[in-house]
Amino acid sequence: MTPESSAPEAPLPPGIAERRTHPHLRAIFEDAYLIVEPILSSSVSSTSHFIRIAVHDAYPDLPQQDISMLCGALERVYRERRKIAK
Repeated sequence: MTPESSAPEAPLPPGIAERRTHPHLRAIFEDAYLIVEPILSSSVSSTSHFIRIAVHDAYPDLPQQDISMLCGALERVYRERRKIAK
């Protein structure tokens, strides 16, 4: 699934290799987004710290590297979705 859509993705055409390498993060992305969206939409200036805490609390078994990648993607998609909504 793409971060912008909850519809399943179409299979890749023959001869095209899958470039994405973190399917376990893609699987939890939308749920994590729902958890951190209120933090990102708040007026708090340093949301990065708070979303890392929220993601770690929700997914305590994720390694720090995965938390970092997921939080970066969550912030990026939040900014993109905000631009589209305007």
